[in-house]
Amino acid sequence: LNSQETKVFNKRKTLYALNVAQSEIKKQGFGLLVEGYMDAISMHTYGFNNTVASLGTAFSIEQARLLGRYARKVLFAYDNDVAGIQATIRAIDIARENFLQAKVVLLAPAKDPDEFLQKYGKQELEKRIENSVDAVVYQIEQTIKLNQNNNSLQEKVEILAKVLEFVKKCENSLEIDSYLQTIASGLLIDIAIVKTEYNKLMGEKLPLQTRKKLAKQAVPHELN
Repeated sequence: LNSQETKVFNKRKTLYALNVAQSEIKKQGFGLLVEGYMDAISMHTYGFNNTVASLGTAFSIEQARLLGRYARKVLFAYDNDVAGIQATIRAIDIARENFLQAKVVLLAPAKDPDEFLQKYGKQELEKRIENSVDAVVYQIEQTIKLNQNNNSLQEKVEILAKVLEFVKKCENSLEIDSYLQTIASGLLIDIAIVKTEYNKLMGEKLPLQTRKKLAKQAVPHELN
């Protein structure tokens, strides 16, 4: 089960338990995604029959597209350790790039879904699922938490650049404003600074000719 990928067993194109979960995913309108086999088995044992696992590998484009055949929403319930958090942050990007609405189930203080169910039971996990966290908020908050060892200026500059990459993929103005507020609060910096850096980042996405035109328009005309 934990062997490397081969031509016979291509893990990137497979979701464990999908054969028994697909009907429930369709019915509930979302899939629960865990990291490993045992977590998936435990979830099904407790009645969470819309659960699949990414086979212990990084969530792939192929897996996102496969899941998207049955629902356009995915809830990540990966392990609650540094590796699991980092994997979730990356997986959210894959999900969003493939037009899946993503949220995250917070499992703390348990280390994984199996331990959570054994310690706290089905009803408590149902509450966590109901209160799952917005994916971009999760990416922002966890990136700040994982990278912020002190409050140096250089560190904040680097973290700000990282988290703005998550926001630049958004198109809804209300969501963007909310995410920028989350960044400002997390880094303890003025929202105006965050918005300035975001606007600079978005300006870089414009075609060169458009940027030149906007820059020219921004230069005040000389007085006659």
